[in-house]
Amino acid sequence: MTMSADAFPPLEMNANPVANAPCLIIHSSALVAEDLRDILESEGALEVLTAPDITQAPIAPARVVLVSGSLEKILDTPQAMYWRQHAIPVILVDSELQHVRATEAGFHTLNEPFRTEDVIHLLNKFNIF
Repeated sequence: MTMSADAFPPLEMNANPVANAPCLIIHSSALVAEDLRDILESEGALEVLTAPDITQAPIAPARVVLVSGSLEKILDTPQAMYWRQHAIPVILVDSELQHVRATEAGFHTLNEPFRTEDVIHLLNKFNIF
């Protein structure tokens, strides 16, 4: 089911939706999610939420979202529409090299397997910590 972007709650005009928001990791591998959590926390994340699947992820502000899965399936979710509507930085954690399509959708990419330095490099682009 596809939802309209109008279905999401509005943010206050002067509110920074990510100022106190958690980071969000969506990955089917608990081990990979834990590695990403450790990296985020080492860079200054105070709160990190995880979900094994995008359908279980909250539709809420986030400092950054790291999500794995098929780009086509991700883009058709209310979560992805919310992230795009609110310009939340999204990193597609991917081993299928969906870089061009992800970039066209406004997402950044991180190829698996990844190095800690690769994650930190991407996070530094967003200046969120």
